[in-house]
Parts: sequence; structure tokens; C-alpha cells
Amino acid sequence: MPQNNLKIESRLFSLARDVLIYGIGNAINKALTLITFPLLARYFSVEDYGWLDLINTCVVLATVLLVFGQDVAVARFFYERSSKSYRRQIATQSLVLQLGVICCSIPLLVFAILWWDRSDKYLNSYFLALAQVPFFVLQNFSQNILKWTFQRSKFLIISVGSVCCTVIGILLVVYVGRKSITDVFLVFLVVRAIFGLLGIWFVRNWLAIPRNMKRVATMLPFAFPFAIIGVLSTVVPVCERIVIEQHMNAHSLGLFSVGSKIASLISLPILAFEMSWGPFSLSLFRESKSPYLFDLVLRTACSILLVLVLLLTSCAEYLVNLLGSSKYAGAGNIVFFLTLGLAVQALGSITSVGLMIKKRADLKLYGYLIMVFTSLLFMWILVPHYGAIGVGAANAISLTLKTLVESIISNRYYRLGANQLKPFLIILLVVLIGLLDLATRKSIPNYTIHPMPLVGCLVVAAVSWIYLFSREEREKLFSVTRSSILRMQKFW
Repeated sequence: MPQNNLKIESRLFSLARDVLIYGIGNAINKALTLITFPLLARYFSVEDYGWLDLINTCVVLATVLLVFGQDVAVARFFYERSSKSYRRQIATQSLVLQLGVICCSIPLLVFAILWWDRSDKYLNSYFLALAQVPFFVLQNFSQNILKWTFQRSKFLIISVGSVCCTVIGILLVVYVGRKSITDVFLVFLVVRAIFGLLGIWFVRNWLAIPRNMKRVATMLPFAFPFAIIGVLSTVVPVCERIVIEQHMNAHSLGLFSVGSKIASLISLPILAFEMSWGPFSLSLFRESKSPYLFDLVLRTACSILLVLVLLLTSCAEYLVNLLGSSKYAGAGNIVFFLTLGLAVQALGSITSVGLMIKKRADLKLYGYLIMVFTSLLFMWILVPHYGAIGVGAANAISLTLKTLVESIISNRYYRLGANQLKPFLIILLVVLIGLLDLATRKSIPNYTIHPMPLVGCLVVAAVSWIYLFSREEREKLFSVTRSSILRMQKFW
């Protein structure tokens, strides 16, 4: 076999190995989080679960607003100098800024909650959720410092320990307590407080008395675009849930929340891939064969993710019944569009690799602005006619347009191979299969495993294998797969 082929195969094996390693680690952490989903979904009403999910989504948005890109800014400036005193000032001044913003924002948020509805039955849950935000910020800050200073054991104590304690707390609420949403948020608050303060204790050696706030003034312009991107990416899920609650009802909100949890299962392989894709692409982009290699990765990822989209769509209703119970029947109908949107966005991390290579991730802001605008526009158009499915469709359309805009901008800096149109055509095939499945669900027996997406998996896999790859490429991929299996067998 030619030397170049061996080199490409070794690169692909390296990427596959990293995806597997990161995937196992991420799956363990994610699995602990997903344990709470069936517990909460089964033991609370559909309406209560919907509101719980909405409040949690708002907590994430509030945290992103208060952090305002400082996590990215500290990562960028932390290693600019080797002086420990300089790094302490970077970390300390960033923390002081975040705490200052919290002190100014919390009274405003309390007033907003009271203005919303003082008689709301979830009022105590709102306040408990708000109270955990400062500790959420502290935990996020300490985890980042521990990661950047390579204190892996302490990082794992905070990240995995907080999830394990949350699971234990939820088990106590469900099996011992009053099964109250207020108690659930009390568990969240106690766990955030413990691990937020423990995290600050772990990073105390990286904190000092701030001399001034000059470092923050330098970091703010860098943090601003990333802060806007973070806010825009988290505001859309909040808007989706508010639109459903306002234009439909709390029951539909609960169904959408469960459907989105099922759809998020596809994020397991996506996150594993994205964690390994960054180092992989940045280490290879200077090589002459890198555009072809990245294009091959794009086509491979497209084939795998789109098959997973259809597989998850086929099993969605079964998973809803298994994890949430039959009271959430119908939640699986929105899974197709939500998983498709996540898959297309993941492919965008490959097609927009030029922005990462040229350190112009700030240009992704245009894609996120398009995403928010089109998401709101298509929800306004589709929700009155299609309800929660319309929200899912708006999500898929907006994420596709975001990916397209980012890819066009990225191509100005770094062009992939000439086969970028081919994955788009496979995506259209998957959309057609998904629409046919939704159109025929009412006219076929009520299967928990829907046959059309399952057959579509086989069709998409066969078409992708023949259409996206040449004979030589198929031999390479087969060789990489066989080598990976053999090496993993030796490892185990």
C-alpha cells in the first residue's frame, strides 16, 4: 500500500481512537446526568416536568449571561506569561468582575420574578433556582482553572462529584421526600453551593488580592464576541420553551422537554467527536493532504451521524415510554428535527474549521445571529399550524442556516476538498425520509419502533457508502475499522 495511504489511515485511526476515549469519559459523566431524567419524568406530572426543564434552561442562560465570556478570555490570557503572579491577577480579576456582575444582577432578577407573578405555584422554585446561579458561576470558574492548571484529580472531584451528589439527592427526593419540585431545586442549590465553594478552595493558590482591574479591561474586548455567542446559543432553547408554553399549554411543554432529552442522546457521539476534532485538525492543517483528509472526515461523520439521526427517530417513542412512561406519548414526534439540527451543527464544526485555524472564531457571531433570527421567524410561521413539531422544524432550519453561513465564511480562509456538496444531498435524503415518516405516522399502526426511519437507516447507509466514497476510500475506511477493532480487542 502506498505510504500516503498508510499515513492517512494512521491519522484516521488516531482520530477514531481519540473519539472513543473521549466518548467513554464523556458517556460516564453524561450517563450519570441522564439517570435523573427518568426519575424526574416518571415521578412528576407532564406539566411539572415541563416547568422544571424550563426553569433549568433559564438557570443556564442566567449563568452564561453572568460569566459573559470570561471563561474563554481567561483561557486565552492565562498562558500569555509564565509569571505566577500575572496568572493569579488574571484569575482573580476575572472572578471579581463576575462576582460584581452577580451582586448587581441578582436584585434585578428577583424583581423580575416578583413582577412575573407573585401567586405562581412555582415561585419558590424560581427563587431557589436563582440562588444557585452564583454557586454555578463559582463552580464553572474553579473547574476552568483546575483544567488549565492540569489538576485532573480535583477537576474530577468537582465535575463527577457534583453530578453523583445530584443523583443521590434526586433519589432521596423521589423515594423518601415529598416528591416536590421545590425539593428538587433545593437539592440543586445545596449541591451547587457545596461544590462551588469547594472548587474555590481548590484554586485558592491561584487567587490573590487584586491590584487593579487593568487585566479585565484587556480581556473584555476579547470576551465580548464569545459572550454574545454564548448568550445567543442558550437564549434559543429558552425561547422555544416559552413559545410552547404561551401558544400551547404546560402539557405540550412537558412533551417537548422529554423529546429534547431523547434527542440529546445524539450529543454523546457528537461531543466525543468535537473534543477530539479540535486537536486533530489544528495539528494537521499545515500538511498538504489536510484538505482531502478533512473532507474525508466530513463525509464519514455525515454518514454516521445521519444514520444515527434516523435510528434515534425510529426508537424515539420506545425510549420515551422506557425512560419517561406512557404519559409522554407523542413526545417522540419532535425528535427527528431536533436530532437533525444537532447533527448538522456538528458537521459545521468540520466545514468551519478555517475559522478555528485562522483564530477567527469571533466570526461565528454572524451565524449565531442568523440562527436566532430565523429560529424566531420560523417558530412564528410554523407553531400555529404544527405546534411543537413546528418548533423542532424551526430549530433544524435555523441550525442548518447557521452552519451554512459559518461554512461560507470559513471557506474564505481555508477550503476543504471538492466534495462538500455531496453530504448536503444526503442530508436532503434524510429530510425526505423524516417528513414521510411524520406524514404517515397517523395512518399506520402505533408502533413503538417506527419502521420507515429504520428502513431509512439502511438506505442512507448504502447510498452514503456508494455515493460519498470512492472504491479506494472504502478500502481505507474498512482497513481503519478493522485495525481499530483489533487494537481495541488487544487493549481489553
